[in-house]
Amino acid sequence: MSEKNLEQMDRLFAGVEPTDELNGRVISRVHELRAAQEAGAATGGPFVTRRVALAGAAGCAVMAGLALGLPALLSPTSDDNSFGLAIARATEDEGAVAVTSGPDGLMPYENDTRPSFHLKLNLGATGAGIGSVTYRVEGSPVLTIENPSVHDPQTEYPAVTLAQGSVQPVYESYDSGNPEVGRGQTHDMFVINACDSITVDYAQREGTSDYQPTEDVSNFIGVDGGDGIWESDPTLQLMKAWLDAVVLPIPGTEDGPAEGETVEEFRERARALAAEVMPEREALHQAYLDSFNAIAADDATFYAWLRDIYVTGFELAASQLAEARLVAEVTFADGSTTTCAYRIALADGYEQTLADRFDALCELDGNAGVERARSERLPWTDLPTPTDEQAAADPRLSAPIFVIEDVTGA
Repeated sequence: MSEKNLEQMDRLFAGVEPTDELNGRVISRVHELRAAQEAGAATGGPFVTRRVALAGAAGCAVMAGLALGLPALLSPTSDDNSFGLAIARATEDEGAVAVTSGPDGLMPYENDTRPSFHLKLNLGATGAGIGSVTYRVEGSPVLTIENPSVHDPQTEYPAVTLAQGSVQPVYESYDSGNPEVGRGQTHDMFVINACDSITVDYAQREGTSDYQPTEDVSNFIGVDGGDGIWESDPTLQLMKAWLDAVVLPIPGTEDGPAEGETVEEFRERARALAAEVMPEREALHQAYLDSFNAIAADDATFYAWLRDIYVTGFELAASQLAEARLVAEVTFADGSTTTCAYRIALADGYEQTLADRFDALCELDGNAGVERARSERLPWTDLPTPTDEQAAADPRLSAPIFVIEDVTGA
């Protein structure tokens, strides 16, 4: 932070007297950072780059303001009211904070390597006087689905949404591939549903100024990277060409039976027309299979290919995520309000972080997802969701993929 910025912040917080409890928290945090820095120097590990400046009571107030997110201290009615997203304490020089991928940060909910994912969002907050917070997404890019075979040819939807997950009873109407669940059975499944907003009522934990959601629910940010994945790899391009041909209607049948044509006559004509285009579609399918099988023939090549798709999927989805803003509308206990906004983007070195994460996830299930992808001739790898204990035991499962930045007023 420059001397000019320090002078401006000193003027901003002139006359603000922090409480003894707040001073104690700041001093404790400084000791933690210094201890981490010393440990990094002794072990050759990463250094803590956060700069700490304490100059009496005014310096403590400045540091506390950064820890809570600067706009949080600018409550419209009271200096006692403040809010900051716990995972977005803007103490870095550039204002962006690397966020752990563990259960207390931005943890991807794993399912496969498609360019879409859900990030488990820790909606814990730090501040004072917080009553409730309504979260929403603003500025999301809009994606379009082309539907050439239906009356509505286009469907638009946001690339970034909020979502909530819970265990729900699900009726299995098809063979899911799970030997424990048969067709026609109802079983419990963790289901994630998109939503426009999430409202959290906060309750203060006694003896601290940290807040946690009172609801026992999993909150997510859902991100869809769009169709760019198909152009990222020659084999995926072949797969897309085949899929496009399969979903298109048979030429000459788009409008149904012609005038005076019976249903049986139409069906017979459709079968004949389908036979004409089948060789082309089969050729497209075979071209994809030939390319896929060439990659899958070598274990190391196939594994590296799947891992590259995994990383590329995150890149495409994160490009959508970086354009959107997570907005928090805060209502304090005294009825006053404020609004904060946050931007989420990929962290430096994310490529290696994601590659390491892919390796760790595959190890959790003994590469079962990789082998399933090979047997089903698919480029998408089913990946397990690590438990809290697994994420804590393996640094590859908690290394930061994303940074979050307070962009209120930007």
